[in-house]
Amino acid sequence: MRTILALMGLSALLFCTACTHTSAVNACRADAQRFVDENASYNAEYDSQFGATTVGQLSTSGFLDRDTELIQCIETDPRNERLYRAVLYRDGFIEGGRFFKYMLDTQQLSDFATWERNQQATQLANYREKEN
Repeated sequence: MRTILALMGLSALLFCTACTHTSAVNACRADAQRFVDENASYNAEYDSQFGATTVGQLSTSGFLDRDTELIQCIETDPRNERLYRAVLYRDGFIEGGRFFKYMLDTQQLSDFATWERNQQATQLANYREKEN
């Protein structure tokens, strides 16, 4: 009798886990498709970084939240990793474009260039030090 009850309990646990996983996968796929549609609208109507599209009005913080969600979806639904990575790539392109525009508008690009050269020189020195 105990064995039967234990098997029934295990079956119920496995069934509930499968239901949760399926609903999580469905939510990931629906969110990713919504993000793809929003990005397509942004691409079709692109006239500025901050246009009247959903993506144009999304804050950088909103993009980062979306990125976190997509990374979790890759873990939850690895079979659709390509879809999630494609959306992440497009989001990264938009995020990078905004940052670059900010750097140009605030005339901080030369400061960035100096910082970048210093980072490269430091990394190269560390590499050469380890080589010797």
